[in-house]
Amino acid sequence: MQLTSKAHYTLRSIIDLALHSKNQKPIKLYDISQRQSISLFYLEQLFRKLRMANIVFSVRGPGGGYLFKKLLKEISIKDILDAVGENVYKRKKKTEEIVKNGTMEQRITQMYFQKLDFLTREYFTKTTLHNLVSTASAKNSQTLSL
Repeated sequence: MQLTSKAHYTLRSIIDLALHSKNQKPIKLYDISQRQSISLFYLEQLFRKLRMANIVFSVRGPGGGYLFKKLLKEISIKDILDAVGENVYKRKKKTEEIVKNGTMEQRITQMYFQKLDFLTREYFTKTTLHNLVSTASAKNSQTLSL
């Protein structure tokens, strides 16, 4: 499985927000853009989707920016990827078609990749933003291992 640049940028920016908004002060997208080298226009698009999914909310006016609408423990990586339209569980061929008309090797391979999809989905569902931020804080951004 390979995640798109949209998934990478979304996770980088949301982790940035989590790491820099510890004191509940709104974080400007411009600041995230500068720290992460991501286009401000692109971040605005991503955060609009995250806002619509009730993951973040915006604070307007001077000193405004973005904050989380939920606790970090309540936000899974799957929630974040789903919010921006990332479907990392795509199948090129329909399972039913392969099971019905495929060779034994195709069926075995299909079953293997179905299991991999299940494990990936489960990992993204069980991993929360809190898990990622805690790992970063504990390791102090040194060599991370998830």
